[in-house]
Amino acid sequence: MAATTILADTKTGVSTYTSGSLDVGGVTELLLDFHVTASTGGTPTVHEDWNPVTDAYDLSFVLSRLDAFGNAFELSRGTLSSMYSQGEPAVYPAGFLSFLLSSGFGSHIRVDLDNPDALEATFTISIIGK
Repeated sequence: MAATTILADTKTGVSTYTSGSLDVGGVTELLLDFHVTASTGGTPTVHEDWNPVTDAYDLSFVLSRLDAFGNAFELSRGTLSSMYSQGEPAVYPAGFLSFLLSSGFGSHIRVDLDNPDALEATFTISIIGK
């Protein structure tokens, strides 16, 4: 089977995102790429196991499979975290996340942005099926 584009999306300055239900019936492999190019604002998440004077900004992409009723079951999560020292300028998360799945995702998937720190993010999402 030739590769097919399931999703190609670009968002600018958003704090929430969901792809909605994506039909992947007949696909046996998925390649997901997330590229965060910028993020601003937000309130950092404190990670108690890190240095107590250091906080972090977290931005996650969550891949879920959907059942016949539309209920989501998390399959994978990729998180970008950037630490900063209190009183200093924050370094916002930016970078790449990639997933390759070869089974267990059913016929419909959904991608959601988990953004506990309310960042405004600019990113692209690419999902290729084969």
